[in-house]
Amino acid sequence: MIDPGTTSYVFIALFIGHIIGDLITQTDHQAANKTAPGREGRRACLAHVIGYGLTQTAVTVALIALADVDIHPVALVVGLALSILTHYPLDRGPVLPWISRITRGSKFWSTPSGRLLTDQTAHLTMITIAALIISV
Repeated sequence: MIDPGTTSYVFIALFIGHIIGDLITQTDHQAANKTAPGREGRRACLAHVIGYGLTQTAVTVALIALADVDIHPVALVVGLALSILTHYPLDRGPVLPWISRITRGSKFWSTPSGRLLTDQTAHLTMITIAALIISV
């Protein structure tokens, strides 16, 4: 059974790691180039996801340890892997522009706020699922 308190705490830990990894430690070069075509874009996105993954893992593990939350190590690895491994295709792939066009229209995706909101909504969805997995 999933404990709502544990799930909430794990979500907050993942969220803090996400915000730091996605919005603070990402370099300007990574942000500007991660969607570029070809090798340069793939490398920039991969570098971002590696930094994101290390940051989210460190923050999440530290906060869980600090609060002495009882988490199964396999669940922690699976949940973090979901969040980290979906980050690359969400940042780089065609899924988010397609979803945005279907649900909001192409004008929404073409604005900076539309891209950011669509991107963050997708990542937060993955983080929510990860928190549920980790809390099992």
